[in-house]
Amino acid sequence: MAAAGMVRDRRYIAALSEVGQLENALRSRPVIDQASGILMHVLGCDADDAFGTPRRISQRDNRKLADVAEAVVRTRGLGRAGAPRSGSRRQTSV
Repeated sequence: MAAAGMVRDRRYIAALSEVGQLENALRSRPVIDQASGILMHVLGCDADDAFGTPRRISQRDNRKLADVAEAVVRTRGLGRAGAPRSGSRRQTSV
């Protein structure tokens, strides 16, 4: 009976951890979606590419995806000089 109680406790703790992770994901999802929309507009790309760009940056720089997305939203997808970031596929006329 003690072993069954320990197994139940471990499962309960694992479930609480998963709930916490899911709550965090739900809180960060709107900013990630907003950043994807901004990147679709600025880069002229589809939704998959727009999501993949901050994901690659997140992995490369070892930063949370939500933090990268917040930076995109904060800068509206533009660099400090107000021009689209490098790698833009959008053609601009001068």
